[in-house]
Amino acid sequence: MSDLAIVDTKPLPPQRWGLLPTRQFWARAWLTPIALVYWLGYIGFFSLAESLQSNWWQTALGVCIFHALWGGLVERLYRRRLARRAANLLEATAPAPAFPMTGLPSRRDAPEFSVDDWEAFVARIFGRGADAVQTLAAVGLCLLFFYPGWPGKLVAVAAMLASTWIARTCLRRWRREALHGPRPAIDPPRVECRARH
Repeated sequence: MSDLAIVDTKPLPPQRWGLLPTRQFWARAWLTPIALVYWLGYIGFFSLAESLQSNWWQTALGVCIFHALWGGLVERLYRRRLARRAANLLEATAPAPAFPMTGLPSRRDAPEFSVDDWEAFVARIFGRGADAVQTLAAVGLCLLFFYPGWPGKLVAVAAMLASTWIARTCLRRWRREALHGPRPAIDPPRVECRARH
């Protein structure tokens, strides 16, 4: 039995309106052949943007819209294909014999920070407005990245790194407090000043 069959994952949320992409799906699909199909679509998009001689901000907004349409379409098609494949595998497999499971992934093997953690962080900070905040942040970072010149790209990358670091730090603290309770306040050391005679 492989380690992948043992790992418990949450089901993916449904696509909005049956077409828009979900962050959870693409976070898991970036390192699979599904991403190749996704990126092949961008060759056509950038060829079209170059032939239309669009401005930087038009290209940036076009990337956001293209991701929503093309990413959602690719996700929809692959979700159907993966569901069909899983159903076929369930029909073809016989019940496994009962034996103790070995090779369980250890805590060290589990990723320290995943898309589910990011979703939990944004939901806890922004509540019901989490989706709107994430969409605005993605559009803002896309505009920054496509702004002409290197400073915009550096600021976009620095903003992504900083937001990841802040989310990881907050989630570690929240998990630690949930497991062990809040840390006790540390009293500052008392400094006694004595006059020398």
